[in-house]
Amino acid sequence: MKSRLTLNNLIAGLQTFFICMTLYAGEKGIMGYAGEKLILAIVFSLIGVFLNKKRVEINRRFKALIVMTCLMAVVITYSYFHSYCPEVTFPYWLRFIFVVLFSCICFDVDYVLKLCEYLQKIGVFIAVIYIVTWPVMGRDAGIYMDYQYTAQVVSFSTAFTVTKLFSKDCNVFRELVNLMILILTILITGKRMLFVIPLILVIIIAIMSKDNQKYKKFFILLVIAIIGIGTISLIMPSALNAIDRLLDSSGDTSLNSRVYFWEYAMMLWSRNKIFGIGFACFPRHIATAGVDLAKYHYINAWAAHNIYYQMLAEIGIVGTVVFCSVFVLGIVYTIYIYKKIKSLNNTQYSRVVLVSLYCQLWFIIYGFTGNPLYLAGQFFIEIFGLILISSIRNKLVKTNVGYMIRDINKNEN
Repeated sequence: MKSRLTLNNLIAGLQTFFICMTLYAGEKGIMGYAGEKLILAIVFSLIGVFLNKKRVEINRRFKALIVMTCLMAVVITYSYFHSYCPEVTFPYWLRFIFVVLFSCICFDVDYVLKLCEYLQKIGVFIAVIYIVTWPVMGRDAGIYMDYQYTAQVVSFSTAFTVTKLFSKDCNVFRELVNLMILILTILITGKRMLFVIPLILVIIIAIMSKDNQKYKKFFILLVIAIIGIGTISLIMPSALNAIDRLLDSSGDTSLNSRVYFWEYAMMLWSRNKIFGIGFACFPRHIATAGVDLAKYHYINAWAAHNIYYQMLAEIGIVGTVVFCSVFVLGIVYTIYIYKKIKSLNNTQYSRVVLVSLYCQLWFIIYGFTGNPLYLAGQFFIEIFGLILISSIRNKLVKTNVGYMIRDINKNEN
């Protein structure tokens, strides 16, 4: 039976396309920028509310998420009116308004599962293209032509393969091959933190599962990864250079440079500890201060490479507490929901929750050395994780899982 191209199908396709593009859009290369795609993803999702309430609907049951994102928007709004450079803060304020709108919706779990499949395939495809073009183009190979963003995207997309490996109904061999491709890509880029984060999250997921079979999968995965890396080093000697860079930090000036930016951020915070100098104003301030960036091996300092230091400098202790509370409460609530749904023995639900947990933890951990709060695509990873847990919570309510829902409602109140 042929499916007709209806307005509903068209909007669903555009919604899916722009969600994928927001998560995978780069800073340069043929993928373009993520900011405008984030707005389009939200717009088509909101339109979908009126066309197909089975796929996407208004979030009426997880109001805590709406409240949290509204508080973030309030902080940015206040920051805009008291900003050192309001013209820089404004685009970020606009982005947060759209994020608040996006937090007002949730997706059907079946749609989320399909979306995860699409995102996994795109992530593996990006990794394969990078590996194939790397011998010719060097580190800045692949779709993005930027090894740093390639590593970020592949590190995040590992979530979909890892969580599938820890589910019961998966082709273990195929997923292990996919995981090896993703790991190899990160190794070639030589990005240490983005290699360490998936390892940490795999261990966390293995511990949370409390399943002997899943522990066995983890240890088998670890052995295969070690053997695979050794084999690759023999077949592709040039890959060994990337691995050496990953393990050997001698001669790397990036840490010293970042320490200077962190100290500068703390100096700015000391001047306005309560409300800061204005969201996203750190780059403007350091640029006008006459700092010799070449001394720190940077052409420009558009971020402090630690979102927590930068938040303190820009939105003060008040804004930092609000933002960090949202991040921590999201993690706590996700773990709480995961413990509840384990009794249902539904691996599909569990996988969605684990993807949500991976997204949120990836954002929080990478925030210590990266700039995920200030890049639309990377910030959307955090919001995407929160939307996933909201969708699962909505599904549990709609299916009337008796005692569980009463317990969840009680704890939420």
